[in-house]
Amino acid sequence: MYVLSDPEPPDEKIGSGRLTEPHLTSGLSTAPVHRKLEAFFQIDVETQRRIGTLIVMFGMVEQGAEFALLHLKGERLVPDRIPSTDGLTALERFREIRLCADRRADASVKMLRLIADIGTDLTVVRHTVVHGVPRGNANLDRNGSWFGEGRKRQHARVGLTHALLDTAADVADVLFKALSGIPLAMDNEQMRSLGSMHSDRLNDARRAIAALRTETEAC
Repeated sequence: MYVLSDPEPPDEKIGSGRLTEPHLTSGLSTAPVHRKLEAFFQIDVETQRRIGTLIVMFGMVEQGAEFALLHLKGERLVPDRIPSTDGLTALERFREIRLCADRRADASVKMLRLIADIGTDLTVVRHTVVHGVPRGNANLDRNGSWFGEGRKRQHARVGLTHALLDTAADVADVLFKALSGIPLAMDNEQMRSLGSMHSDRLNDARRAIAALRTETEAC
């Protein structure tokens, strides 16, 4: 669709955050990629750093969701056996956590539903940031139409602000902490205590990420 040419003549050696092996860099631009993103799409270096933070935090959330789901299903990890959670997408894992909540009748139901809702909205926002295509002015489009063609998935757009990325990363942190406690809860009383411990922060995270998801889909 477009080519990222050098925003300015190269004035430094290859390295410092780029490929450093000479045989790998033959023919490659010597301008750092982060400078190109800033010059062509107004995605500044600090914004790029925050995107990296969100990516790392979401990876932790995905892993935490798998361990929590295995615990809720009473499934143990066994050598050489593929667990039922293997291959599930993040959205599918949170969908399964909600189903587990719907089958329970204890004090953990509210917490598990909150976790499922937060995780679902966070996944949508994260996917829009990570899989979106730069359109200039620090905007990313996901599942957008290039020539008026139809798309099966909903179009989403996100404006990359520091506030949005910081909020998403903070939500991921809250979610990861709550998910991490689930495999350690051995009975209903411990699950109730876990829910009480994280209740306020989960409710705050729910409101924050719901607003971000609405923002990304209001396009």
